[in-house]
Amino acid sequence: MKMIPYLSDYHFAHLKGLTNYINLNITHMCHAAVNSDWHCDDRCDNTNRLYFILDGQAFLCHNGETIALTPGRAYLIPANITYSFYCEEYMEHIFIHFFLNIIPQRDLLSSVQKINSFDMPKASIEAVKDMFYAESIAAAMFFQSYLYHLLFTVISPYDSQINRDIMLYQQYAALYDYIKDNVYADTTVAQVCKNTGYSQRHLSYKFKADTGQTIKAYMTELLLNRLKYMLSFSDMPIRQIAAELHFTDEFYCSRFFRKHMQISPREYQKTHWMK
Repeated sequence: MKMIPYLSDYHFAHLKGLTNYINLNITHMCHAAVNSDWHCDDRCDNTNRLYFILDGQAFLCHNGETIALTPGRAYLIPANITYSFYCEEYMEHIFIHFFLNIIPQRDLLSSVQKINSFDMPKASIEAVKDMFYAESIAAAMFFQSYLYHLLFTVISPYDSQINRDIMLYQQYAALYDYIKDNVYADTTVAQVCKNTGYSQRHLSYKFKADTGQTIKAYMTELLLNRLKYMLSFSDMPIRQIAAELHFTDEFYCSRFFRKHMQISPREYQKTHWMK
């Protein structure tokens, strides 16, 4: 029997690699109705947010533009952009907070610096609502695939940048993985190099040349993101969060946070904590 040759084996292997690197992590989901109490100025989150509008109306403000949140549409707010929101009377929506990572703590949507919106026919909105309440693995898988379908249209223009990030991750996998598992205030560059087998002098130069930032800057970025996440999703007091992240004390933790965010951890927690 004549064997059919493998077709484009290299490309299939490449696709498998890309698929394995993508990590969709949903941190919070909710079906909520809000009123005029729903408002916040100059918010900046380290998670992406996706709103499916079911009824009523609210507003987002970004870069001097006011965007109406209306039924029959979905809205994607990428992580780390500053925006405001408010509701005058009533809005019912389903919202999802999520990370979409390749490099640990480096979100795929970080290059998207604008709010995106999508047409959502009523049948699609109702299907999202049904999936949201279904308690089965099949519904969860279908819901995840639906999210990927929506996000595809957003990230397509950034495909070359994403491929570059994947190559960087492959090149520095040991470094990225060690830092991800040791995101603490007392972790040093020397410690990272020692435990990953790199020469500190050579690695510091090469990493900056390849990524545009120093190893220390990357470690600081991850530490800040982890601190913001814990302030948003944990009910631990700031003193305990500081200890968890190996800050010498709460004061040093607060000084670090204020230096990079221009507000105190307590102020940030008041407006970002997901109850």
